[in-house]
Amino acid sequence: MVGATSLLSVGCLAAMPSGEVKVIGEIASPRCEIIAPNSGVYDFGRISRSSGTQGWINLPAITQSWRVKCSSAAYMDIIPQDNRFRPGADMGAAYFSLGGNGTRTLGRYLLGVSNARIDQMAVIPQTSGQPTSRSGITTLVPGVRTRWLVPENNVTRAGSSAGRLFSVDITVSPRLTLHDNEAVEAMSLDGSATLDFTFGI
Repeated sequence: MVGATSLLSVGCLAAMPSGEVKVIGEIASPRCEIIAPNSGVYDFGRISRSSGTQGWINLPAITQSWRVKCSSAAYMDIIPQDNRFRPGADMGAAYFSLGGNGTRTLGRYLLGVSNARIDQMAVIPQTSGQPTSRSGITTLVPGVRTRWLVPENNVTRAGSSAGRLFSVDITVSPRLTLHDNEAVEAMSLDGSATLDFTFGI
């Protein structure tokens, strides 16, 4: 009798050494400095009411150039807030209040931006819900975001742009409310708006 012996080979796998890949880092927010001309004050000086003037009085607009310097490239938006907002005042969505005395409202004003540049490159301001203007003044609207677009002729397609140096002209255009034959006591313009600059990378 011939005996057949079967040999079974069992492979034993040794534990494989392993290593770990860690991805770490920190996304740092850019540090930005807002350089406001004349501390952000638009001074219309002494205003005299001309004889026979009634209704709306448009004051000459004042334009001042603002700059923002960032430590690294950033995207920048502006969201203005009306610090003199009066509930129930019928001024229109794009206007800011000039304040007043008690229930008396002096008038309203528009804020507009123009001549916007990012790192010396001309860009187009765009306020959400407002028409985009390649020239002239783009209106800032209380509580609404305004961003900057690169013109299509500068890049393949239009879009937002990041930079380190932003410059923009901001114009204040006031309108005073004076009713027919109304005697107005001495009052001071008291418009105040906060420009919330938001930055992202």
